Amino acid sequence: MTEEEKTVSPGGERVQKRCPDWMEDVPEAVEAMNNEGDWEFTPCSIEEMMWMPYYCDEKSCQCWHESWAGYGWEIEKGKVLMTEWTCDSDGDWDCGYATYYTEDPDYCEKGWDRLSEDSIKAEESYLADVKETKEDPLGYWLSEERFQRFLSEDEED
Repeated sequence: MTEEEKTVSPGGERVQKRCPDWMEDVPEAVEAMNNEGDWEFTPCSIEEMMWMPYYCDEKSCQCWHESWAGYGWEIEKGKVLMTEWTCDSDGDWDCGYATYYTEDPDYCEKGWDRLSEDSIKAEESYLADVKETKEDPLGYWLSEERFQRFLSEDEED
């Protein structure tokens, strides 16, 4: 079935998608949607999430931390809800944002793209700080040799 076919009812009028395409292949999720039930998928480990450095500018901290971000999905009374989760290097988990799929399907569908962009920006900030301070607090480089090569790149140009 094409995207166009999924958004047009048998009578020909446009209908709003109620969930991401992949969710239609999860029997428990479909049952919860059809019967106004509940279902939940929450990331269980950082391996299911995207890594990014995070600078904490709180007065008592002022340092870089490792963090991970990812998505969960819930169905509450038949409505699909996307949840955004973060986990820090201390193991603290937080659900920072949630939106109903039918209220903003584009936001939900483009979540991983948005996270990728955020991760790249965070990594660029971290690398700029490392160049400036000549310190690698997160141990980003696996070897001292690679770290020194990174620091000397601008000097060679």
